[in-house]
Amino acid sequence: MVWIHIVGGGVAGLSLASELSKYPRLPGSVVVSDPNIDSRDDRTYSFWSDRDHSNFLPGTSQYSKWVVSSESKSVTQTGKNWHYYRISGRAFFEKCKKVIERHPQCFLNNETIGSKPSAKYVFDSRPPGTNRFRAYQSFVGIEIKCEHDFATDIALLMTNMRTEDAGLYFEYMLPITDTSLLIESTYFGTIPGNMDNLERNSLEWIKNNNLTGQVIRKEKAHIPMGLRPSTNDDWGIPIGARGGMTRASSGYGFMNMRAWAKITAKKLTAGQPITKYRSPLLETWMDLQLIKIIQKKPQYLPKIFLDIAQNTKGDDFASFLTKTRPLNALQVITGAPAKPFLESIMQMFKEK
Repeated sequence: MVWIHIVGGGVAGLSLASELSKYPRLPGSVVVSDPNIDSRDDRTYSFWSDRDHSNFLPGTSQYSKWVVSSESKSVTQTGKNWHYYRISGRAFFEKCKKVIERHPQCFLNNETIGSKPSAKYVFDSRPPGTNRFRAYQSFVGIEIKCEHDFATDIALLMTNMRTEDAGLYFEYMLPITDTSLLIESTYFGTIPGNMDNLERNSLEWIKNNNLTGQVIRKEKAHIPMGLRPSTNDDWGIPIGARGGMTRASSGYGFMNMRAWAKITAKKLTAGQPITKYRSPLLETWMDLQLIKIIQKKPQYLPKIFLDIAQNTKGDDFASFLTKTRPLNALQVITGAPAKPFLESIMQMFKEK
């Protein structure tokens, strides 16, 4: 009997399966189905944390400083207790695979599922339809092997922010080693970003920084910045981006999904009821304000992000983007330019 069928082998699905595989005896089999189960070189996972993850996976990168900049201004923040981390999709998959395949009741299947599978629990992590996106985070990343002089403990998170095409563009750069970098060009807007333009932006960044070398791999995606209600096309309990587990304001979801998987595995093995994921109300509200600004006043975005970075401590900035709490939400609101947030709040009341 199939006890749990997980459709999709992303972070949420693999994390749940690997957490379940830690229990020696399960009520039935656990199946993970994905048509590209062995192809994980096309993604990178990044996150902030106040715990040390430097030995989590081989090649994990840790950054104690991060930069936010526009064409005319730059802010560098330093984390005291919080750091920024990067891990490769390949390394993460290989770690989960080893744990899952050791359990006699857990299986990774390289297959396409065309309809809802039969199981007691179905967890659905298929990508959500773009018709549900409230706004888009689109990006193209290029990993290049080259000699460079960038400090390996500094992440360039949102650099050269500018508004074009009714949205926000910026470049993102992570040094991986002394001889490799990941460069991504990103777009926030109400329509999908043009992938060709974003790739050109990434290549232009490489050229402008006088870097030459070998392209190792590329990655690209459209990440939902907020989801409209489901149209009842879920096959079970939605998880991952489909379940709203990626932060609407930033796209970060790795740590959130890992924490959810641990709690959910414990509930499942204890026979406790499982419900759909719901993001905290304060976090939902804060993210909705940003989405409204993207929709109505994207020209405010560079100043908003720069002012927040300038007027908050690195730990508060990182904590806010990971899991919003009342105190750091207040710090971020008071650190941001008042006008766009007040306009967003007034618009919310008008819509009621």
